[in-house]
Parts: sequence; C-alpha cells; structure tokens
Amino acid sequence: MQDNFVIVILYYKEKSIFLCGSTRNVLKGGNMDYKELSEKYFLESNVLNNYIRNLKKLSKNSTDDLELHYRIQTLYTIYLELKHTGEYLYHKYEVIKNGK
Repeated sequence: MQDNFVIVILYYKEKSIFLCGSTRNVLKGGNMDYKELSEKYFLESNVLNNYIRNLKKLSKNSTDDLELHYRIQTLYTIYLELKHTGEYLYHKYEVIKNGK
C-alpha cells in the first residue's frame, strides 16, 4: 500500500510549526480504520492547541500585534476542524463497532 503524507507548515516570525500526518495503516483489510484515523486527528489537534497556547502567551506581551492575533484565530479555526473531524471519525468507529 502506498503511504500518503500530509504536511502543513505554518510560519510566524521565524518560528514554524509542522503538522505531519500519514495515512499508513488506516486501511485494514480494505476497510477504513476509523479509530486509528480519529486518534491521528486528535494528536494533531493537541499539537496545534499547545502551539496556540504558546502564541497566546506571546500575545499577552504584545497587545498591538494584529498579525499575531489574526494568526491565533486562523490556527484556532484549523484546530477546531481537526478536533471535530476526530470526533466524527471516532463516532463513526463506535457506530460500526456497536453495529448501530
């Protein structure tokens, strides 16, 4: 099976965050492994959430930096997408597991 990677690189003032994901092993026996995929989304959302917390600490020291505040809002939107997608995939796993 071919391994596909998703890499997102976000920059802010010479600092960068790399969000990397692999689709290896999410297909088992031709079926999607929703649990493993949801865990990957949760992991990436946690990494991004920690990065956002660090940016918020910087923003407390710099109230005039509108670019920083915009960056935090944009990253928070991405964080919510990752979190909600992880929740959806885990719910899908539970439905399949319980046969409902």
